[in-house]
Amino acid sequence: ELEGWRALMQAAANFLIDTGHVGRPNNGLMATFPGANGMGLHYLGFTPEATRDIIENPPKVLIVAQATPIEDDPAAAEWLSRVETIITLGLFCDATAERAAIALPIQSFAERDGSYTNGERRVQRFYTAQGPMGEALPAWQILSRLGEALGQGRAKMSAAAVMLEISQQVPAFAGATFSELAKVVKQYPLVGREDLYYGGTTYDNKGGLGVQIPTAADKGESLASKQVEAAPAPKPNDNELLVVPTVRLYNRERTFRPSERALMAGRIPAPYVELNSADAQALGIADGDLVRVSTGNGVDVQVRAHVNGGAPAGAVVLPRHLTPDAATPMSISVGHVSKVEG
Repeated sequence: ELEGWRALMQAAANFLIDTGHVGRPNNGLMATFPGANGMGLHYLGFTPEATRDIIENPPKVLIVAQATPIEDDPAAAEWLSRVETIITLGLFCDATAERAAIALPIQSFAERDGSYTNGERRVQRFYTAQGPMGEALPAWQILSRLGEALGQGRAKMSAAAVMLEISQQVPAFAGATFSELAKVVKQYPLVGREDLYYGGTTYDNKGGLGVQIPTAADKGESLASKQVEAAPAPKPNDNELLVVPTVRLYNRERTFRPSERALMAGRIPAPYVELNSADAQALGIADGDLVRVSTGNGVDVQVRAHVNGGAPAGAVVLPRHLTPDAATPMSISVGHVSKVEG
């Protein structure tokens, strides 16, 4: 799958380079990572290839920080079983934490100071909104204390000290200290003051505009299109369909579950799969039927069929994280769809 994603990103980059949409304001390739700080992880050196290496060569000790691999990856239970010691840092007791030798509670972003890097590569600060609950600590403080106990130097005293070290050791974050991130200047148009016309948000930014990480084009480096090497697409055999995963804005990921009954129930649908009417007719499936979707990578879920033309012929669209007790495919795969009788 990584080869296909890499080819897609390179093809998009080639289009922007060839049409001159680089190195200018409001131009370039926007990263749409599923997590809130995926861009920051990228600049700190974390890559999909690193994840694949962990999966293929499980370490003796694995620290899982605010991630839910078992609920995300149908194959995670197998490769995690080959890890001798799992340590989790998280907000909730999820399936991965239940397998851990040590599960440590951490503070949410609302309980601490910190920073994040958005899709425009802008490093920004966030501030404590409420006091910490219970005995939870910031993840950086837990890891810093563990490092001190292991002889890796004194633990950092604040998030600002951690960010200072990052700005000194990671080239992309050079100059991105908390004091720089907190600087503000007037943003135009000035809305909601003496003017009479609405021109956008009336929010007055007092938290800081942040520091934007420059691209290669911003730095004056020459750019050229590269060869796109696309991996072969999955091809279903007879009686098989392509299973295409999607993500809905509101779903049953672990973060949403505590508020589902009280707040989110009306926005999170029952688990379903979208089928093309021609495929549904061939399989003897009607709209609303309970069906089983299974693939070769360990996915086996029961969901309701939506025969509404939302999927092309030969493929089904299966939203992720609607089945709380079973993981759904992370990438396009080949599978079977069958009606559940009785």
